[in-house]
Amino acid sequence: MSKYRGRSLRLVVDASVARAAGDATASPDATSRAWAATLGAILRICHRVSVCDVLVAEWDRHSGSLFRRWRKAMLSKDRVIHVSSEKLVDEALRAAITSLTDAGSRKAIEKDIHLIELASWGDGWVFTADGKIRAHVAAHDALSRWKKHVRWGEPGAANVPPRGD
Repeated sequence: MSKYRGRSLRLVVDASVARAAGDATASPDATSRAWAATLGAILRICHRVSVCDVLVAEWDRHSGSLFRRWRKAMLSKDRVIHVSSEKLVDEALRAAITSLTDAGSRKAIEKDIHLIELASWGDGWVFTADGKIRAHVAAHDALSRWKKHVRWGEPGAANVPPRGD
């Protein structure tokens, strides 16, 4: 039994973290150590991760050996929740993104829309090493509903939220 009390959270871990956590055989820099610590804390605190087909495919393309071991451990502990695309589609979010006049922002957000939809389905947390999506979402008032709901996790074990009530 875990020493942590409360409900485990459903977090989203972007493929950019899989890349940023680095490879166990390489000499890690401070950033990769921080992301590796984040993954370790998610596992240790007994949180779960929400994934969809798009995210799993991204994980497959971008993960190093450290991330693959973490993923295997999460799967073996039944802490990976696969959400079907049908459950994820948020028509209001998609309409808000389509209404954006900035084509660059629209394209960037559409590329990672699954992260926002997974966060909305889960407990609102997204861990990503790619600050672009966060910046694009923050820049548009049309996305204020999702700006309020999505919390962006920073690298480092101390930044992983505790279990909820």
